[in-house]
Amino acid sequence: MIDLLNYLFDSVYTFFTFTYRFLTDGLYTFATWAFTQFVEASTLAYLNFMLWVLPFVWGVAKNIINDLGITSLLSSAWSSIDSKALAYLTVLRLPDSLNLIISAYFTKFVLKFIPFT
Repeated sequence: MIDLLNYLFDSVYTFFTFTYRFLTDGLYTFATWAFTQFVEASTLAYLNFMLWVLPFVWGVAKNIINDLGITSLLSSAWSSIDSKALAYLTVLRLPDSLNLIISAYFTKFVLKFIPFT
């Protein structure tokens, strides 16, 4: 009979000790782990979505640049500059940088119209 009471008391004590430790330490550890997994999965999903949508956005931005005739405007602006200044600007790769800036601007502009980007 004493053994049965001892076993019962030990089982109840073990149960409450386990419950107390889970609520004080294990719950925090589990919540931290779950939130970390959620943030990691959300970040990966967002990056995969951006990689999926970026070629489409770049195609739309390229069409906008072509439709507005920005390339011809830049070509006519470069032809109006004297040859010495044009040589210096070409060495500094200013035409490439302007092209990059304009492309990035229109890509960012198109990205505003796509939700979750």
